[in-house]
Amino acid sequence: MAVPIHYNSNPLCNKNDYAYLSCLLQFHSNTLNMLHQSFQPHLPQVIALLEKHKIKQAYVYGELVTDEFDDKSHLNFLVTFEDGLDPLENGTLWWDLYYAMKDTYNREVHIITERSLKNPYRKKEIDSTKLLIYG
Repeated sequence: MAVPIHYNSNPLCNKNDYAYLSCLLQFHSNTLNMLHQSFQPHLPQVIALLEKHKIKQAYVYGELVTDEFDDKSHLNFLVTFEDGLDPLENGTLWWDLYYAMKDTYNREVHIITERSLKNPYRKKEIDSTKLLIYG
């Protein structure tokens, strides 16, 4: 499955350019087209939770970006926290985000940080379906 180009890496999306808004709209349109249809209405609430918990960048992966997503599917997130956080604060934010997502969506949630993803086989598996939703 193709992954949209993040607007920061797209030369057309220069914040000092009038094309910036158009580029952002295209990016978000591509994201919605790839995110499972039943989860699309939840994206604004997910983004609000990510912002609240100091996430700099977030991807979804796995069933959320396939036709296999259903009522029993887990929510899978790959996240990067903002720079400069104290390790204790980082851990607290991770747990708070985990429980907020789990309580909000009544599903099992997997949240992996980019920094902790060391296994090259797992990384390749996640990279094959990951979809940028924030950052």
